[in-house]
Amino acid sequence: MCNYFSGKIPASLGDCRSLKRVRLKSNNLSGSVPDGVWGLPHLNLLELSENSLSGKISKAISGAYNLSNLLLSNNMFSGSIPEEIGMLDNLVEFAASNNNLSGRIPESVMKLSQLVNVDLSYNQLSGELNLGGIGELSKVTDLNLSHNRFDGSVPSELGKFPVLNNLDLSWNKFSGEIPMMLQNLKLTGLNLSYNQLSGDIPPFFANDKYKTSFIGNPGLCGHQLGLCDCHCHGKSKNRRYVWILWSIFALAGVVFIIGVAWFYFRYRKAKKLKVLSVSRWKSFHKLGFSKFEVSKLLSEDNVIGSGASGKVYKVVLSNGEVVAVKRLCGAPMNVDGNVGARKDEFDAEVETQGRIRHKNIMRWLWCCCNSEDQRLLVYEYMPNGSLADLLKGNNKSLLDLPTRYKIAVDAAEGLSYLHHDCVPPIVQDVKSNNILVDAEFVA
Repeated sequence: MCNYFSGKIPASLGDCRSLKRVRLKSNNLSGSVPDGVWGLPHLNLLELSENSLSGKISKAISGAYNLSNLLLSNNMFSGSIPEEIGMLDNLVEFAASNNNLSGRIPESVMKLSQLVNVDLSYNQLSGELNLGGIGELSKVTDLNLSHNRFDGSVPSELGKFPVLNNLDLSWNKFSGEIPMMLQNLKLTGLNLSYNQLSGDIPPFFANDKYKTSFIGNPGLCGHQLGLCDCHCHGKSKNRRYVWILWSIFALAGVVFIIGVAWFYFRYRKAKKLKVLSVSRWKSFHKLGFSKFEVSKLLSEDNVIGSGASGKVYKVVLSNGEVVAVKRLCGAPMNVDGNVGARKDEFDAEVETQGRIRHKNIMRWLWCCCNSEDQRLLVYEYMPNGSLADLLKGNNKSLLDLPTRYKIAVDAAEGLSYLHHDCVPPIVQDVKSNNILVDAEFVA
């Protein structure tokens, strides 16, 4: 009993083989119970409740064949209940509530014919409650298995307990209907609350005495106890099915509309790309050549220059005219697939260049654009190339001081026109590579 003992139960206590009663309730004992104590052969009472004992219930308990009262509640025992407890034929009371026991209740325990009181509440016991040998439990008056994790159906065999007074199976996961055989019992206490039971409450229990015995089971039907009757429950269930079906159809409709919209916009985009893929040609002067002739002559053998923006070809046309053709890199769309933005920029530049009329500004003869990589600009051909080419290597001898002066004046006049006479002003890169010189050294 309560003596404020602390520490572990000494193993030497198991050497006292003649002990009949061990009562250590309400102390501060901790640690595991020695095997020798579990298996004392003449023990009829083992009371270890309300301590901090831990570990497993030892299989050595099979040696305590005279044990009638096993009281282990309010400790920290863990693990499963050993089958060996089923060998204690004289066991009358088995109380092990408020521990950490887990697993199933062994079938052997349910065959102990002398059991009167079983309290295994507030543990972590689980599985279906198997009462196959319930005929031997003819003396059980109190059965408390609440606050565990039992599932499956409530065993109908419970209705065969002839003297059962109190049955508590609350706070588990029992499902299905309440067995009608429970009406055979002469119960003073019944608690099946907070499970997952469904169906009709047996008529015998449909009165105020059992009003709180079935709460927390949404599927139960019993108008007398304030629960919905089965007819209403059926209507509610049917209504829920109708709402589920309507939700499915609505979701399918939304998905269908989104799909149609997606295909429509994809079709529009593909159509737009197809339209853009048709070449657009524009000439700025009277031409003596066709677009097909220019495209056919763009070969690598005719490349006279290249840069980040594209390649420049020298093209000799069938009429003897020589032109420079610049093929720009990349499709006329920006990186996010927006065809319009970059195409509009290109069109704006074409329109601007097409309006320029000045003797010192390179003339665009013609341009072509489509949605792929075919963006072509056709210029006058400059035999002497760029000023940069003339200023390096053997070409320096071609540029005497008057010629250099003339080229500088020509370039200045062209820049003056771009900066002051164009609306809006046109500002572009000015470097020796961009100043081209014709056969007469006009820049």
